Amino acid sequence: MMTLIFAYFFLLFITFLQVLIGSNATYSSWLLGLVVPFLSICSVFGIVALSKDKNWVEKELYNSRGWWRVLFGVVLSFVVVGLFHLFWNNLAVSYGYTPLIFQLKEVKLIVTLVMQLSFYCLIEELLFRGFFQEEINKLVKHLPLSLSLFYQILIPTLLFCLMHSFKMGLGCLVIIVPSLFFGLLKYYSKNIYAAFGSHLIFNLYYSMLIGAPF
Repeated sequence: MMTLIFAYFFLLFITFLQVLIGSNATYSSWLLGLVVPFLSICSVFGIVALSKDKNWVEKELYNSRGWWRVLFGVVLSFVVVGLFHLFWNNLAVSYGYTPLIFQLKEVKLIVTLVMQLSFYCLIEELLFRGFFQEEINKLVKHLPLSLSLFYQILIPTLLFCLMHSFKMGLGCLVIIVPSLFFGLLKYYSKNIYAAFGSHLIFNLYYSMLIGAPF
């Protein structure tokens, strides 16, 4: 339990540094492009150092079980995002908001965005679904399955949202439902790749939208 607490406070510290650097206009863009990914990688190595299981990253990255479930998770993510887009557009129009529209048209921008988001989504899924969810699962596995599942998915979700509060404030509450979805995909597929694929799809969706009232 203490390992989890220390690991999370270390992650909060790294996240705070990232937000602090990203909000400082005196830093050049190329420096930010080096420092922020470096700090993200440091968060993984730091938690590896704090963890009793030094091989959890390899176990997550090279876990090939359930690839059809990964594919199902990615397809389901597209369906969920598509339904949300249709629902939100109708809801936005009915309340007088501007309908959501895609703003990215240049291939170069799209490729760059996919590469950047892929890196950050993989880091976050390694940490929250790969480390925290599995460690909490070990702590609560003696409980009934429904209660164990509740804790191992809900707690990483709340930690994930709290980490994003540095940058998003109360807006971090928006990501509670997607984060629960990522946790369920991790549990169902038995590896992080379904959650990673879904995370990337959701992030691309929100990144390519304008006119959103939140």
